[in-house]
Amino acid sequence: MTESKKYRLLSLGVVALFALLIFTEIADRCQETVSLYDRYRDIQSKVLTPDELSTKKNELLARKKVLARFINSDATIYAQNSTGIFEFLTESVKRNNLRSESLVPVKDEATEEIIVVGFKLKCTGVFHDVGRLVNALETGPFSMQISKTKLVSDVRSKGNIHSEIEGKAMIFSDHYRPSANE
Repeated sequence: MTESKKYRLLSLGVVALFALLIFTEIADRCQETVSLYDRYRDIQSKVLTPDELSTKKNELLARKKVLARFINSDATIYAQNSTGIFEFLTESVKRNNLRSESLVPVKDEATEEIIVVGFKLKCTGVFHDVGRLVNALETGPFSMQISKTKLVSDVRSKGNIHSEIEGKAMIFSDHYRPSANE
């Protein structure tokens, strides 16, 4: 083999190796860069400007007021405070043909927007009446969350059960009206 053939073969090998390197390494990285750039453009299109953010915030605040009025539209019967909540609980027990054994307030919590009043209710009655009571509490004029329900069969009186219901009632702070003893 002559010197020029060796030089040509070596040059051809270097060019082939360079082309292989470009197609395997650089092309993959270029594709990854393009996909990252597309993702960046997608995220950038979803980001709101400060003016758009303030407009959206105002729309959400207006919607919150409408929804709060809707939620509290039935709440005019009972005062929007812990006394009103306990009046509602007592009335619901009577309306559902249950006998109230005790109604105890549990630690209240408050945030800027919501006041949470905890309660523990013990009553006795028929199973279906207890179920109607839980339904009345959760669909009543206050936003309530029942966290624990304990049902125990009463062996002395056939068909009755003792129930212990724990929960929280929530009042929006802009609707809250403190009672005289609060």
